[in-house]
Order: sequence, then C-alpha cells, then structure tokens
Amino acid sequence: RIDRVLDTNFERPADDTVEALNAAIAGAAAQLPEDGRGTLNFFLNAEKYEGTIVLPEDLLDYGNYEINLIANNRTTIVGGIDLNGSAAVLDALDFVAPADSSGVSALSNGRAQVDRCTFQGYGVAIDANRNTINPRYCVFADNGIAVRLNIYEQYNGSINPWEGNVFINNDAAVQALQLGGMLSPYYLRIVDSNFVNNDVTFDVQCPGTIYFYRNYYGITLRNMTSAEIL
Repeated sequence: RIDRVLDTNFERPADDTVEALNAAIAGAAAQLPEDGRGTLNFFLNAEKYEGTIVLPEDLLDYGNYEINLIANNRTTIVGGIDLNGSAAVLDALDFVAPADSSGVSALSNGRAQVDRCTFQGYGVAIDANRNTINPRYCVFADNGIAVRLNIYEQYNGSINPWEGNVFINNDAAVQALQLGGMLSPYYLRIVDSNFVNNDVTFDVQCPGTIYFYRNYYGITLRNMTSAEIL
C-alpha cells in the first residue's frame, strides 16, 4: 500500500476555467493505483471559477483517496462542486449561486470536510445526499436551505462536530431528512454556532440523536441584510 500517493502539490492550470481545472484533477486521478491511498492537493490561485467542478468518480470505492481544494487567499466559485462519490477537504472558498440556480447546490453527492467557506443564494447550499459533509467556521447567508442531510441508510458512523458556523437569513438553517446508521443511530453535533433571522432553525424529519451545545439564536430588531448582521 502507498502511504502517500503524491507529494507534489498541483497549482492551478494556466487556463483559469472550470473545464481546465476538471481536466487537471481527472488527469492526476487517472495515475492513481487502485490499491493505494493518499491525498491530491490542488491550490486554487484564481480569483473566480464559474461552473461545476466535478471530482473523479468514487475514489473511495477502489482506494482511500482524498482531494484537497485549497485557496491560497480566497477563491470564489459561482456554481458548485459535484463530489461524485469521492471525498474532499475544502478551505477558504466562497460559493455564490449562479443566476440560473435551479437545481444547483454548492456541494453535493459525496463526503467533505469544509472549513472557512461561505455560501450565498442557493436553493440548497450543501446537499449531503450521499455521505456526510461537515462545515466548520462557515457562513451560510440568504439560502433556501443552508444544509440538507439525507444520508444513506447504510452509512454507519458519526460526524465531526459542526463548530463555529453562522447561519443568517436562510429559509431553513438545517434540514435532516435521514441520518442513516446501519448499526446504531446516527448522530449530529452542532456546537458554538450562531443562528440569526432564519425562518426555521432545525427541520428534523427523521429519528436520530442531535446534540445542540453552546449555540446562539437571535433575531434582529429590524429587517437587516446578511452583510449588516455580520
């Protein structure tokens, strides 16, 4: 087994487009041995990408690979990332819904650790419709549903604590349709987060265990924009 597949980090392609980035990620993934494990680090130096970034399909099914998309400063993604059954770590990305945002989520269809990212204007910003997507120190503003959980029933495991997030002016902050748990009830822990001016804070429609610890809930005394609240 290979402890680390690639020690070389990948800078952005010369062509700062989603298409070029997708091709670079797919090219790197095509070199991976099927019985290995490791991390592919892509440092995103471009200020903006428009479209859908698509990760190679099911890297977790034949190995134990993870793709890290890291902004050296901050990078805006107008569109989203299709995790495509794979795993990713995302850091310092600003997700903005495109003008035609029907059916578009910022993140969907896989597993991800998401740190210091922002999400604005989506019908569903994070759609955890396959495995867990764990936000920490993220800001969700002006979305329909900030985070929707619909985890596979066969998924057995816990979740990293959702820590230090801010939910502002969303129709629903957290919606749980299914929390999975093949061997034991799935649980979700939300700590040290702020919920302000959301129409619905928690919409839980399934069994499971949810821990709320040191969270803050509030409304503003007047109709304030998300930027004003921040």
